[in-house]
Amino acid sequence: MSPEDMKALVRRYLTEIHHHDNLAVVDEVFHKDFVGHATPPVRGLEALRGVFKGPMDALSDRAVTFNHLLVEGDFITVHVTLAGKHTGEFLGVKPTGKVIRSEAIMIERFQDGQIIEAWPQSNQLQVMQALGYSVTPPE
Repeated sequence: MSPEDMKALVRRYLTEIHHHDNLAVVDEVFHKDFVGHATPPVRGLEALRGVFKGPMDALSDRAVTFNHLLVEGDFITVHVTLAGKHTGEFLGVKPTGKVIRSEAIMIERFQDGQIIEAWPQSNQLQVMQALGYSVTPPE
């Protein structure tokens, strides 16, 4: 797969999920043996759809901004900004109507034209603070 094809596939799946609520794209883009090296780990396409479903149900007017896409061999590094209006319960917080923004960096590995592994990192503190959580240092 060429670097441009890899970038196009990543742009496509993130746009389909975040702009069009299209989870069917998961079956096309991700390998059936997908592993997401997150906490907790995500194994398989059904679990991956579940990861995307939470924000889909809780955030309306979602948007993804592509900041950087870098390719080396079978790997792509993706730096995106995700945003959406908090209109459904999310992470235990009732809807606030606030716009939630978070930056994320994902390293994804391709095999046979599909994404088989991913190492996602998102700014959870940014999300929690936008939901109204506060961080208080220990005394």
